[in-house]
Amino acid sequence: MSEEMSLFNHKVLTGVIQKLPLEETFLLPKLFPEQPVDGLTTEWDVMSGSRKIEEGYKPVDGASKPASLLGGSTTTAKLGSIGLFKPMPTSFLLPSRRPGTLEKESIKAKIFREQTDLKSKILRIEEYARALAITTGKITISQADVKFDVDFGVSASNKISAAAAWGGDDADPLADIRTVKARLNTVTEYTPTYMYLNSDTFELALKSPIVLEYLRTQFGRERVAGEIPSKFQALIPVIYDKGYINGSNVFVKYIADGKVIIITDAPDFGTTHVGPGLIPQPNALPIEVSGFYSYPVIIEDPVSLKIVSGRNSLPIILRPDDIVILTVS
Repeated sequence: MSEEMSLFNHKVLTGVIQKLPLEETFLLPKLFPEQPVDGLTTEWDVMSGSRKIEEGYKPVDGASKPASLLGGSTTTAKLGSIGLFKPMPTSFLLPSRRPGTLEKESIKAKIFREQTDLKSKILRIEEYARALAITTGKITISQADVKFDVDFGVSASNKISAAAAWGGDDADPLADIRTVKARLNTVTEYTPTYMYLNSDTFELALKSPIVLEYLRTQFGRERVAGEIPSKFQALIPVIYDKGYINGSNVFVKYIADGKVIIITDAPDFGTTHVGPGLIPQPNALPIEVSGFYSYPVIIEDPVSLKIVSGRNSLPIILRPDDIVILTVS
């Protein structure tokens, strides 16, 4: 095998895509840290706790009192299988040598560029799934050939509508946030801490006369246009304006206008289960690799090549009581 063609094997391609850096996102590191699992079906314990005080005092020489367990049910689901490929025509294998470069390095640069784009596309799909989880309480995928639904058990009582649409004359965003915090304080042992929303939705709140007066008291002055307060009703605003282009070529925000997601400081609110990738082998069982995988497929007639990359993963809300989805418009 030539030195150039030696680049096209699953070990090299998988090594390349695994070493490419992860794109930084707001939701990935904070809410859904990754955890490897050993299969394509996974399970997790749905956890819940409360501030209820147990009758914990006992006689000095008496028996200890029972305390309630943390959990609830155990849930099982299949991982989402993400797989994309890039067709590489025969011309891809022909070196496009630039002055001062070697032929092999030119081919490697092409592979690196295309795999970087593949990984970015995979990460974008995973971010879409995480956004579905926190904005709807479940992940629903409905493609022509793939349909699945994973419901994380966020109760109807944790899906609240504002008393009046933000931006209107009757809106009172401060009261709406107090309602959310009161709900969380009754169902979880953790403190309402973070408020995820996009900048347009936050601007609706910040234009309210009630909020303007609140900010005037907080800052000791008028709010400067575009200024984001570091705290809002003791919550930390996380402004999230990233999004994706949909099939109609329209930009869609991961957190839609009119959605405010309030989450507690629970350290184990969520996770992402990452399973093995399966690389097919001729006349043999597939090879399992952990996490991102990539491999070549040679097409004989006409002669061409495609690079396949993917990952099997599922973002999971472990504590559905610790999130409230507030709809404000």
